[in-house]
Order: sequence, then C-alpha cells, then structure tokens
Amino acid sequence: MTVDTQNDDHKQNKLLFGGGPLGFGDPDDDRLRIVEKNVLIPKKLREEAIRKCKDVVEPFVECCQNSGLLNIFKCRKENQLQLECIKSWMDNEEFKDEITKQYLEERKFYRTTGKKYESQ
Repeated sequence: MTVDTQNDDHKQNKLLFGGGPLGFGDPDDDRLRIVEKNVLIPKKLREEAIRKCKDVVEPFVECCQNSGLLNIFKCRKENQLQLECIKSWMDNEEFKDEITKQYLEERKFYRTTGKKYESQ
C-alpha cells in the first residue's frame, strides 16, 4: 500500500467516523463498527435481559447473599431459572433488533447534540 492510498483511507475513515455537526460522526449513518456489534450492543442486550428477568434474578441474588460461599450448591435452581430467562431474551431476534435500533437512536442523539441520551 502506498502512502497516497494510506492517506486516502485515513481521509475516508475520518469522513465516516469523524464527520457530523460536532465531529462525532454522521448522525444518519446506521452502520455499526466492530466494537459496537461485538461489545456495546451485547452489553446493552444483557442489561435489558436482566432487567426483563428481574422476577427471577432477584431470588437468585437473595439466595447468594444468604448462602455465602455455599451459593454454588444452594442456589442452583435459582441460577438455572435466571440463566434460562436471560438466554431466552438474548436469543430473541426481535429483541436484538429492538436493542440495536435503540442503540442507533442513542448514538444519533449523541452525534447530533454531543450529549448523552437520557432514557425516559
């Protein structure tokens, strides 16, 4: 790769990821970077799945707090229930699409205003 093509690639990346009104990227660009696909969106998925499974996660947390070091043995049933619930949400394609769409809206808001998105 020559110096000219490297400079062209750098300029292209700067336009893609550094443009927009505040220099945070194009607000209307809905392409996802690798870190967004592999880290940020799965993190958001887990957080939302845990929130949706609150009724089975809370008994597991209580069991662990009451069992101390023996929680591995005493809380198997509660752990299994919470894992099944969370997995069911994580495997749901509609849920993944909804969270991805939500993430893109938050990113667009940030790229447009420079402020963190405040959820209702």
